[in-house]
Amino acid sequence: MNLEAEMAGKSFEQIHTEATSTWETLLSKIQVSGGTEDQKETFYSTLYRSFLWPILLSDVNGAFKNAKGEIVNKGFRYFSDPSFWDDYRNKLILLGMLSPDVATDVIKSITDRGAIRGFMPTFFMAIMLLSLQAVTSGA
Repeated sequence: MNLEAEMAGKSFEQIHTEATSTWETLLSKIQVSGGTEDQKETFYSTLYRSFLWPILLSDVNGAFKNAKGEIVNKGFRYFSDPSFWDDYRNKLILLGMLSPDVATDVIKSITDRGAIRGFMPTFFMAIMLLSLQAVTSGA
């Protein structure tokens, strides 16, 4: 289904041109001035990589396979969980500024999984627990 919708009879060159245009449109939302060419390359390369996750799980028709293996459609593009390691403070904010429609669907996806699981996912490290124990025990 996705293959037909996205590539239907197009040549490799057409697909390449469309993909390049899509990325150029997204990445050109931020214009950098100053710095060296190497610094600009590093910036845009990092910006590009920031959009590789979370990944889109739903097909072009909005359907995706849930954890039970059932095909469902929530009525929006369904994304994987982001890493949660400080994403809510930086990367998701950037996503919201540059692609608010995607950020909205990422948040809807996170919220939907939270409702299904009965809790909102977080990134919690053992060091955080040890720090909390030290604070609460007066150590």
